[in-house]
Amino acid sequence: MEKFILYIKQGKGIGALFLLAAAVLITMMLAISLRNSYSEVKPEIMLVANEFLPLTVKDGQVVQPVDTYKKVDIDLGQQGKPEDLFSVVLDTRTDAKAPAMNELGIFITKDVVYLSSPNQIKRIQFQDGEFTKENFPEIVDNAVGAVSAIVVLVLLIFFFVTYLVKTGFVVLFMSLILKILKKKELISTSSLMRLSAVTVAGVEFLVFALDLILDSATLGIVRFGIAFVLVLVFVFKFLLNENK
Repeated sequence: MEKFILYIKQGKGIGALFLLAAAVLITMMLAISLRNSYSEVKPEIMLVANEFLPLTVKDGQVVQPVDTYKKVDIDLGQQGKPEDLFSVVLDTRTDAKAPAMNELGIFITKDVVYLSSPNQIKRIQFQDGEFTKENFPEIVDNAVGAVSAIVVLVLLIFFFVTYLVKTGFVVLFMSLILKILKKKELISTSSLMRLSAVTVAGVEFLVFALDLILDSATLGIVRFGIAFVLVLVFVFKFLLNENK
């Protein structure tokens, strides 16, 4: 505890490295969890994909199979409710139409792929290629890998910025309390930043790890509250005693 107090009082910087470390560790844990989830559903993805393969695209259009209609409905809720159905449709007929706005699924027509959700329909143009049962798993793996890399980077930035903002709010509220109680001499602003950063980083990492283990989800405001209370207790229990 003495070394920790010494770091808080005389350390350098604002503790941003602790926030970055927490963001990296949590992002890695989340990435591993998502990768395991993908490994679990991959066989089902391949099973559905095999219903539509082989598929050949040339000059931006499906040339094989032609004049074909196939549909597979996946019950996401596993309760038979219409709103839980995710449809995968292959329709290379000449009169194929875009999906309705309220339809959920992937709709493959002769010249475009529609990704449909209740709120929007996104069009994706084909890339030329031959998709078979043999090469499709590798294509999916590469696509998931590329998307995962982007998602991981976005999550890392998001977590770090979020923890930095939480640290700022802890410092702000603690500064107000110390000012009201006329105890500002207990801790400098830089020391309070370091203490808040270390506490926020530790709480975020530990609570996230517990949530993964217990399959639960702790609200962000709760994690912030825990960090704030810990900083409050530390300042008035340890630093106040030291200054007596």
